[in-house]
Amino acid sequence: MERTTVSEKSNLKDPAESFKRQRRVLIVDDDPLIQLAMKSMATKLGCMVEKAENGKAAVELVRDRNKKAETRFDLVLMDVNMPVMNGYEASEKIRDGPGIIPVPIICVSAQDCEVHRDRCRQAGMDKIRTTRS
Repeated sequence: MERTTVSEKSNLKDPAESFKRQRRVLIVDDDPLIQLAMKSMATKLGCMVEKAENGKAAVELVRDRNKKAETRFDLVLMDVNMPVMNGYEASEKIRDGPGIIPVPIICVSAQDCEVHRDRCRQAGMDKIRTTRS
């Protein structure tokens, strides 16, 4: 089943609205060092950052923050290999959940193969960025 991504459906009625407040980013990764590195980059860009150590926690945070426009996430940076709930399943739940407002989800992973890319697209992720050099 192909899921709608933010690229296809924006959650902003007025794009200028998002520039009137600080961007909110959710970092989802079970590795504290990767969380720290991504948080450092995002805060240098002026973003507010929240972290989740697995997909289940991410789904709960996204659903909770979607209740108010001023607390919604503008971006989710999602790892795929995590305990409790992986990034694929979490992305699917975020995309298919009741009352969920679309948010861009970028897969951040060391995996870089066509099967992985296809799975990310099927889960509803908008972009895939590899961490390998």
